Amino acid sequence: MEYYQGDKDYLALCFAKSDRKTAEQILECLQKQRVRVWTSSRGCNLQKDADAARFQKCRAAVILVSAAWSAEELCRAQLYIASKLELDTVLVFLDETDLSTDEQLAALLSRSVRMVDYRAAAQEEFLETMMPLLCVRDCIMEADEQPETKKTGLFG
Repeated sequence: MEYYQGDKDYLALCFAKSDRKTAEQILECLQKQRVRVWTSSRGCNLQKDADAARFQKCRAAVILVSAAWSAEELCRAQLYIASKLELDTVLVFLDETDLSTDEQLAALLSRSVRMVDYRAAAQEEFLETMMPLLCVRDCIMEADEQPETKKTGLFG
């Protein structure tokens, strides 16, 4: 997985560890559109100083919501912190998880720029919804720009 390491506007892609394969598909999909996307192999663990520092500098947070995500307090912190930082937030639902039943999370839903469903078989539909968003358009590389990326794998 390669992710953006530069200082220009970028999206922070947050997810539960068990959703990593889907996160990689979404990352690749956005990168093909020349969108600058940062993430980590951990899915953006905001208890790690490096992840927290990168998250604070992002243009917007794209949070992949699933049953696994909502079950992990560290993942839920991604939405709390995005709200606290007043970041534009796009919630991408990977399954039928309903956040409105959780009072704390439900209170943050109105802060989201957009809520989108993602299905691997419908990536074009996903892009049709994502690409027009101002927070995403702000993160598109210039025509002559080369991505500043770092590859991460099993050992970092």
